[in-house]
Amino acid sequence: ALESADESLWEWNLKTGKLFFDTAGLRMLGYDGSEFKNHIDAYMDLIHPEDRSKAEKKLSRYLEGETAKYQTKFRLRTKSGAYEWVRSDGRVVSRNDKGEPAIMLGIHRNITEHIRSAEEKEKLKARLRQSHKIEAIGTLAGGIAHDFNNILALIIGYTELATEHVEEGTLLNKFLDEVLIAGERAKELVNQILTFSRGTDQALGPIQLNPLVKEVIKMLRSTIPATIDIQG
Repeated sequence: ALESADESLWEWNLKTGKLFFDTAGLRMLGYDGSEFKNHIDAYMDLIHPEDRSKAEKKLSRYLEGETAKYQTKFRLRTKSGAYEWVRSDGRVVSRNDKGEPAIMLGIHRNITEHIRSAEEKEKLKARLRQSHKIEAIGTLAGGIAHDFNNILALIIGYTELATEHVEEGTLLNKFLDEVLIAGERAKELVNQILTFSRGTDQALGPIQLNPLVKEVIKMLRSTIPATIDIQG
């Protein structure tokens, strides 16, 4: 029953330091009876360095009577060098004439798969939270883009009306043309933001890279430090 549950028994003699595992326990660590050093010090050396202090404190508190039971989990190094998560439960079953703990018995339970499953669930939750954040940003960006689109429509519309009342070739006419060009670029940028916020699929097709690169460089120049020089 213990083997089918991936559990094993252990016995520790606190006076001699001898520590014995059953066959299932040795197999869990990848050892046979002749290879495993049956001593508490050798066993503690198998505990992952990050977990050892915590395991020792849990054991010490139990033996000193601060806790009603000994129960902890840590990583144990197997013969192959890999680490397996185990949960260790134990209790004192024998005391000496002075009432001091003499013999402890306990169970090791391999919880590696449980730990990995819990870690995977946490990763999935983190991805889901990130997905919700992106969705919220997309919704916010979509709302801002719609409002900005309305403002752009007024800017472009009134600029076009103004050009009709300005003589062609004049400096003012040239300035208004630049406003229209900038307005069209802003309009395209708003469309990109709206596409991102809707999360729609994009149609693939050939594009001219030069104009795209130039637009990207213009956007980068306004966002990166002046100490960085872009050459192209």
